[in-house]
Amino acid sequence: MTLSDASRAMGYATPATLQSVKKGKTLPDAARLSAFATKFAQETGCEVNLHWLLTGRDGPFLEDRRPRRTASKLDIDIIDRAMKLDVAAKRALLVLLTARET
Repeated sequence: MTLSDASRAMGYATPATLQSVKKGKTLPDAARLSAFATKFAQETGCEVNLHWLLTGRDGPFLEDRRPRRTASKLDIDIIDRAMKLDVAAKRALLVLLTARET
C-alpha cells in the first residue's frame, strides 16, 4: 500500500497530511486509524493491531483468523521445483497455470 493509498483510506485529501503523521508532526484521530485498518484488512486479509499503531507495543498485526491451509507433499514438491526454474520457465509455467483456470 502506497502513502497515497493509505492517505485515501484514512480520508486525507492529500498524502502531505499523512507525511506529517509519519514524521511525528501531527497525530491521526482514532476514526482515521480505524478506517486505515479496515481498508488494509480488506486488501490484504491481515488485521492491523491498532494498539501497535498507537503505542508501538506488541505486533503490527492481529492473529490471522483465516482458516489455515496445509500444503501436501505434492504441493511442496511443485513449489520446490518451480523455485529452481529460470525466469523464462517460470513465466511459461504461469501462462500454463493461468490458461488452465479459464
